[in-house]
Amino acid sequence: MKAKLLLTEEEVKLYKEYKRQILSARTRNEIYALQKKALSILETGKARYVQRLEQQEI
Repeated sequence: MKAKLLLTEEEVKLYKEYKRQILSARTRNEIYALQKKALSILETGKARYVQRLEQQEI
């Protein structure tokens, strides 16, 4: 099952940039930091989607 996300264009660009940087990162710490940033963008989008669903139910 795919998760539903609500992301702005800027967030999508940032996410894609982080994913690109992860592939070229040299150390584990760089990879972990970039993964954390990318994950936070996805969590934000998921939270927005859930919030919108809750508003529709009310």
